[in-house]
Amino acid sequence: MSRARLVALSGICSAVSLLSIFLANYVTWLSFMLGVISACAVSVPLLVDAKNGLYSLLCYVASAVLGVFLGVGNILYVLPIAVFAMPFALVKVYGEYRTVTDCVVKYRIPKVWRWVIYYALCEVCLALTFGACYLFTPAVFEKLTSNYLILVVALIVNAVIPLYDKVMTGCLSVAAYAVKKVWK
Repeated sequence: MSRARLVALSGICSAVSLLSIFLANYVTWLSFMLGVISACAVSVPLLVDAKNGLYSLLCYVASAVLGVFLGVGNILYVLPIAVFAMPFALVKVYGEYRTVTDCVVKYRIPKVWRWVIYYALCEVCLALTFGACYLFTPAVFEKLTSNYLILVVALIVNAVIPLYDKVMTGCLSVAAYAVKKVWK
């Protein structure tokens, strides 16, 4: 794919990702689905050109910074998308070497290390989200810590990561199929 088409695709993906993050700020009951859409949109340039991750990385940085800046009013819904969902998709695509042109999944990063990275991303996300909750919404943080609800939330989030991996695999497969049809 030519550089101009890849830049155009990255711009479109950044816009879709930023729109998803912005909507997650206001339509909170759809935040999980919008986070998956945002993460898939950021990883599409890496799906197209697996050897060059620069466009996906720039797409991620632009979407995450602008998304967090626009979503400061409801940081608890926006920050996990920017800190966990989007890097999760990038690690998944890069680690499994899924490309639009190949049907074969080649593994760049061994499975054990991919899962270590997934859980490290999760723990960083939890720490940053709870820290932002403490700084921006102290009443919500007080409610979470008063009856150890914060530990329950952390355990549930850690338990759901394998399911999230399956959801992301399906969404990335659909995204790869769509890009293959549109960007021949």
